[in-house]
Amino acid sequence: MENGAPVAALEHVGVRFGQQWALADVSTAFPPGAVGLLGPNGAGKSTLLKALLGLLRPETGTIQVLDLPVAQRDVEIGAQQHAGALLQRE
Repeated sequence: MENGAPVAALEHVGVRFGQQWALADVSTAFPPGAVGLLGPNGAGKSTLLKALLGLLRPETGTIQVLDLPVAQRDVEIGAQQHAGALLQRE
């Protein structure tokens, strides 16, 4: 990862549960440093984090964390302690 490059990037990501889209066509990048996600309940914050960590597979789009494609390298991202999160139990 080059200096100043995003630590995570999503392009046209879509995640759904049944017929309900939790994320629909989300594209964004997270810069180095502290980043917060704000939004009302049901906005997709936890779903986005789970997708970034490889815990959920997006139906559409691509995700990269630390220049690693999450779809192929999710185990490596977590196993090498590059990323982590504490998520509320549902």
